[in-house]
Amino acid sequence: MLKKVTILASVLLIFIHSLKAQEFIWKTGFSGFFDNREYFNPYIEPQTMFGARIFGFAGLAINEQQEFGAGINFLYEFGGEVSHNSFSPLLYYHFENKLVNFYLGAFPRKYLAEFPIVLQTDTIDYYRPNIEGIFVDFRKSWGSHSFWIDWTSRQTNTERESFKILGTGKLHHGWIFYQHDLIMEHLAGPAIDIPGDHIRDRGGAYFRLGVNLSSLTFFDSLSISAGYAMSYDRIRNVYDLKFYHGSQLELIAEYRHLGIKNTLYIGEGQAEGIGEAVYMASFYNRTDLYWRIFRERTVDARIEFSFHVIENVLDFSQKLTVYASLDGENPIRHRSKNSGR
Repeated sequence: MLKKVTILASVLLIFIHSLKAQEFIWKTGFSGFFDNREYFNPYIEPQTMFGARIFGFAGLAINEQQEFGAGINFLYEFGGEVSHNSFSPLLYYHFENKLVNFYLGAFPRKYLAEFPIVLQTDTIDYYRPNIEGIFVDFRKSWGSHSFWIDWTSRQTNTERESFKILGTGKLHHGWIFYQHDLIMEHLAGPAIDIPGDHIRDRGGAYFRLGVNLSSLTFFDSLSISAGYAMSYDRIRNVYDLKFYHGSQLELIAEYRHLGIKNTLYIGEGQAEGIGEAVYMASFYNRTDLYWRIFRERTVDARIEFSFHVIENVLDFSQKLTVYASLDGENPIRHRSKNSGR
């Protein structure tokens, strides 16, 4: 017994001594959204989403390249009820150097894995702010490529196993840039077979080539791109792979705190359940006029007015979003016997 206590005490002393070289890290933040959608098209329902999130996590920096942490993310939709679905855990390991950025666990996707809405719903930051899986980003001076696995449902007797594999690649040379975005989603069945329930595979890709003219004009940011978007869908034992194709033009211009973004999509309606539902239309033009109230390291607040031409219907939406965060690193210190505390 004495030997076990001695060993345990030795291990504990080694652990405490090792903490002296570590740093305590923390981050906390708030995000709020008011998103009013006055839609009258057959693809998406009109609604107003109004709520706020707060999150916080803390951990240890093992060295200059590695850290781990844990915390919680809480959503409250105004007028709603708090339930277990309002809470999302944060639990991650992070490694980063000049070439690689790697996460494993459940961690915020904000600023980490931005994705075009032709392949992903634009409400994902409201209701699923965390990636649960793996994220890897490889970076060089001429471009980058990232991919991530997002586990969206664990299999039970009644619930499907589902996950998404996504990737984004970027290249730039002078004022020319290229980008591709890829997504694959697998919806397996529950552990117990349910009659009429089938495995589903779907996904898509978006390739674009453009020019960044910011340095040639008085605009803070000016870019134009043209791209090809496709998606596919298959329900096993029901129908084989179906493919959908379309073209998209994008223009983004910003001057100081004001900006405009115009997106024009023409082609076949994309597969259901891949991106924003309006992309199931054969013609979609979206014009966003926005004002960045604050654009700082700690606060990003934005008001946006959008006009949507969906085939022969004109719709409107208004949005206010606020994102604020604070973080820090502090050496772990131990009180000395003579500190008087």
